[in-house]
Amino acid sequence: MTTMTILGGILIAVSVILIVLVVLQEGRGRGLSGAISGGSSDTFLGKSKAATKEKKRAKWTVVVASVFAALVLAMYIVSISGNDYEYKEPTQNPAVSDVAGDDTTADTGADDAVSE
Repeated sequence: MTTMTILGGILIAVSVILIVLVVLQEGRGRGLSGAISGGSSDTFLGKSKAATKEKKRAKWTVVVASVFAALVLAMYIVSISGNDYEYKEPTQNPAVSDVAGDDTTADTGADDAVSE
C-alpha cells in the first residue's frame, strides 16, 4: 500500500466522522419560535447536561476538523514530493506557423530596392 492510499483511507474515515459530528450538533439559537415562546421547558439539570454534551461535541468537531485539514495538507505534500514539478519551457513545432501572423522571418519587401 502506498502512502497516498493509507492517507486517503484515513481521510475518508475522518470525513465521515466530521459529517456525523456536524449533523449531531444542535443549532445555536432556537430561531424565532424560541424567542417568542420564551425558551424551552427543560429543567435546570436537563439544560446543564445537554449543554455539557453539546460543548463536548463542539470541541470534538474542532479537533476532527483540524485533523481533516492536516490530512489534506499531508496528502498535498506527499503528492508533490513524488512528482517532478520543474517548469519546462514549451517547445514549438517548427512545422506549425505562427497563429497570430507575427512571423519575424516573413519577407517585408523593404530590401527589394531596384538598382539602375
